[in-house]
Amino acid sequence: MGTHRLLAPLLLSVALALLAGCGVDPKGRQAVTGTVHFKGQPLDQGRIHFAPATPGPSEAGATIENGAYSIPQQAGLVPGSYKVFIASYDRTGAKVQSDEIPGEPSARQFKERIPAKYNNKTTLTAEVKGGEKNVFDFKLD
Repeated sequence: MGTHRLLAPLLLSVALALLAGCGVDPKGRQAVTGTVHFKGQPLDQGRIHFAPATPGPSEAGATIENGAYSIPQQAGLVPGSYKVFIASYDRTGAKVQSDEIPGEPSARQFKERIPAKYNNKTTLTAEVKGGEKNVFDFKLD
């Protein structure tokens, strides 16, 4: 019984230490949230992607729904500078021909409705900071 009394406080201390460590990311990842407006309205659907401005340790993306997106800390970004890419396909419009893969039949794809300056030729940037709320709102024309 004496050994049991000594082990109980030790086990409790270890359990508390483990719980205190939960949620702490050794890489310092940060949650990232925000909104995306396109032509003055919340973007109904799309994707947002953050890629390091210079070669770096993290990149992440999220779905945009009703103008909002959220990247949780466990999938988040380490502090640093990022290029931001936003895409949204016009699901109601006509599909366009794509001959991008040689030797394959042409695929019919939905047309990208976000201008290239916000996706494949992006001019958007974000600076993720440690220990702060990283909220990035984008207004696209």
